[in-house]
Amino acid sequence: MGFAEATRRVKSWFSAQAEPTLEGDLAAVGVHVESVYDLVNTAARYDAAVPVLIKWLPIATGFNEKEGVARALAVPWASEAFPALMAEYPLAAPGTALQGALGLAIGATWDGVTREPEILEFATDVSAEGQQGFLVYALYKSRTDESMQVLIDALRDPNTAESAVRALRIRRDVRARAELAVLANAAPRADLRRRANAAGAAIDRDVIREQKADAARKAKKTAGQPRAKPSASVSGEPVMTSGQFAPVTWRVGFLKVPFEDLLSGLHAWYEDLGPRGDTETRSVKGTLAQRLHLLEPLQIGSRRELIIDTGSGWSAWFSGNLLGGLDPAPHSYMTSRLKCEGLMAKCVPADLAPIRKDAKFTALQYTLSNGQVRGEFYDTVRSISFTRDGKSQRFEAFGEVQP
Repeated sequence: MGFAEATRRVKSWFSAQAEPTLEGDLAAVGVHVESVYDLVNTAARYDAAVPVLIKWLPIATGFNEKEGVARALAVPWASEAFPALMAEYPLAAPGTALQGALGLAIGATWDGVTREPEILEFATDVSAEGQQGFLVYALYKSRTDESMQVLIDALRDPNTAESAVRALRIRRDVRARAELAVLANAAPRADLRRRANAAGAAIDRDVIREQKADAARKAKKTAGQPRAKPSASVSGEPVMTSGQFAPVTWRVGFLKVPFEDLLSGLHAWYEDLGPRGDTETRSVKGTLAQRLHLLEPLQIGSRRELIIDTGSGWSAWFSGNLLGGLDPAPHSYMTSRLKCEGLMAKCVPADLAPIRKDAKFTALQYTLSNGQVRGEFYDTVRSISFTRDGKSQRFEAFGEVQP
């Protein structure tokens, strides 16, 4: 045996005795890298490396190597790594870069359905100190009410607000519109305000598009039929349940005061709020339909309002708010300011809740208040509500039964 052959055999023996390495296992399947981060930084696919990375995820030593394995698995075509990633996430120290890398990989490989309760638990764990942001963003894949509530709550947390905004820009769910509006005005960072405003605008476009499509469907359905005479009733069924004036009539406020008192009360309140720009007040005539159309164009947070004397001692208060008519908060405040009874009427017919195209939702609620305040809450005398969501129905009533 020559010297060269002896040297080769010695080296081969020592190599066989050496500890296996991640890079060596990758080389064995034809993936040659100097470091796992070569995979993190490449744009090429490395399907053959995925089983090796899964094998090394629990046994990789040191934060740097394990973090690199997790980041290398943060690709959508490594979905088979999802169970291993879910097992490793709770073991990572809270708030570390490793936990963030595992969250990134879980979000990339999640299908939007599997083990969602655990995903939501990880996404709401405040001990992660912002590292859960990748999991919050991944909730754009989900379509459940629970995940939507997590996203809305995440908007209020500085550590997760940006991730939630990015997810909501994709999901475009009208339920998050109010919180996005708050963030667009009050977020401390200008870039976050811009992102929140853009996400809200995307939701607005979807709402307007759906309303136009719904109006076109109704126009096609009623084409050639005699035009119905507009009803002069303010609280009757043609206004509240027909959907002719939706979404203005989804929420309508009534106050038991003369028309002039409500109008002057609103003027006084707006003056107390400080400069609001030019406020124009004008008297209008016509049918109820003609007057309601004056609230157009409907807008988020619209300041167009319509006050109508019902002729019964009550005044009706409509708003041009695109998100569903008059907000309950100013109505409650005015009942306390004017020390009068108030009635908040809410009616969303099933065929007028198409924000989610699969939704069949009905909401009907009447809430009577007396203008009194208890602590931080306005006093409710009586509330009656009925809701139906798909096959589920619920009736609730509380407070003193009225004559």
